[in-house]
Amino acid sequence: MTHLGTTLRQFLAALTPLVSPYRWDFAVGLMATAAANGLAVLIPLTFREAVDDIVQRGLGAPLLLYGLAVIALTACKGGGDYLAQRRIAGMGQSIAYDLRNRLFFHLQSLPAGYFDRANTGDLMARATSDVEGVRMFITWSLSTILEMVFLFTAALILMLLMSWPLTLMACAVFPILGFTVVKFRRRIRPRYLAVQEQYGVVATAVQENLAGMRLIQAYQAEPMEIARFEDFNRELFRRNLAAARERAFFMPVMFWLGSASTGIILWFGGSQVLAGRLTLGEFVAFIGYVGLLAKPLTIVGWVISLAQRAVASLARIDEILSVQPMRNVTPQRAASPSFVAKGPRTRPIVVFDRVDFAYDGRPVLQGINLQGWRGELVAMTGPSGAGKSTIVHLISRLYDVSAGAVLLDGVDVRKLPVSELRRHVAVVPQETFLFSVTVADNIAYGRPEVPPEAVEGVAHETCLWESIVSFPKGIDTLVGERGITLSGGQKQRVALARALLYGGDVLVLDDPFSNVDAETEERLLTTVRAAVRDRFVLLITHRVKTLQAADRVIVLADGHIVAEGPHRQLLAQGGLYRSIYERQCLRESLA
Repeated sequence: MTHLGTTLRQFLAALTPLVSPYRWDFAVGLMATAAANGLAVLIPLTFREAVDDIVQRGLGAPLLLYGLAVIALTACKGGGDYLAQRRIAGMGQSIAYDLRNRLFFHLQSLPAGYFDRANTGDLMARATSDVEGVRMFITWSLSTILEMVFLFTAALILMLLMSWPLTLMACAVFPILGFTVVKFRRRIRPRYLAVQEQYGVVATAVQENLAGMRLIQAYQAEPMEIARFEDFNRELFRRNLAAARERAFFMPVMFWLGSASTGIILWFGGSQVLAGRLTLGEFVAFIGYVGLLAKPLTIVGWVISLAQRAVASLARIDEILSVQPMRNVTPQRAASPSFVAKGPRTRPIVVFDRVDFAYDGRPVLQGINLQGWRGELVAMTGPSGAGKSTIVHLISRLYDVSAGAVLLDGVDVRKLPVSELRRHVAVVPQETFLFSVTVADNIAYGRPEVPPEAVEGVAHETCLWESIVSFPKGIDTLVGERGITLSGGQKQRVALARALLYGGDVLVLDDPFSNVDAETEERLLTTVRAAVRDRFVLLITHRVKTLQAADRVIVLADGHIVAEGPHRQLLAQGGLYRSIYERQCLRESLA
């Protein structure tokens, strides 16, 4: 039992910050449990008095009163159990609610690099199955543990007062039971941890298949995916079955050990009654107390299994909560950027100062020096894998540089609160993501407070309105999961409209015209050019018209800037830029 106590103490220590806001509920539940079990131990005493009155004193008149007393005690105990369970169960639901919110909030604050390595399905399992494991323990096991404590304390004291030899005989199985509990705990904990881990694998398989269903069907990969899921599900079944086998073996053993006291009392207690050392009423009360103690003893295995699952679940949740969030970065007091100063161009708004960046030890960018000014449209191009999208991530600080510094209006972005930094940087990522809400809600995602007129205005500016009017409910049409009901070009225009409406001093567009036709591209360039008036716009692209329209072109290759200057100048110089430009001209001509 020592190991069980240690496990529960560790678990409850980790749970204390979550329980603390609901200490009143816990206190009421604790008092109600104590009252209910205090009434429970009075019931065998009532039977003792009734039996002794009948056998020793031959009194039958008070039997109705004894019966009514038992009924009243049972009813009051039921009321106490109801209040205790309501408070404890309510606390469990509230803690699960808080834990899910806390986990979701923490996930929102983690750096992008964490999600590059994390498994989506596993994160989903921790936010659902693991939180539920903690709730189950609080709702059911915690109340049972409290019941065990009160019942054992009160019942054992009364049993010792009646007959200490019989009490010792009744408790003879406890050391064996404690040894069995320790063995069960050691064997069941790794089983539950393995089950929870495999839940994450299964959840990932479901999530990936649902997200990629069109691709799966297009490549006729349904049989392969079904077979793969069956393998994962079979492993989950195997691990659950292994845990069930442990329970199937140990729980009947513990039930038998818990019930063995009754047999001992029938033998030894009966001899005590015949010898006159114990009254028949006390003998009946003893059997009643053993019955009261048998319940928590027989379900101790179930309590342990829930506790072990909760310990494993809380440890998995804590693994996420222990990851340092980006929002915890404390800005220096001296860092007070003058974002409102949009007068003379005294300094560039964006600066990359000898920036290096490596991902998992693999160099991506090396020695990047770059400046961007308000009112300037800069295009960036280069071969695939050159590090262009990484430049985007570093400006908005989805990642931190490995060396050097990225400055926003003269301030190192690492010294700025993340919320303040991203308030001034609008991004259109290469992979457009839309939420399962209306077109209007997707456009206004960064600024939900703007009036409908502003949303419609930016939809017109991004050539989106022509498509919107053909939708069933216009701008209030639901776009489906990840914007599945929209074309690639429509999704890109929604993303561009969202960034333009968001505002900010820096607008970063990662290949935003890849899915639009030449005519639409030209109109969108006019919109972007209008946005350049008081912003710096960095546009990553291979499109010919966009390169021609830029004030300056930066060519990136193998993590280095290999050329920089106006389009005509770079074209005249030849080299990599001219090769990229001519290849793109040929591709667009063929298209």
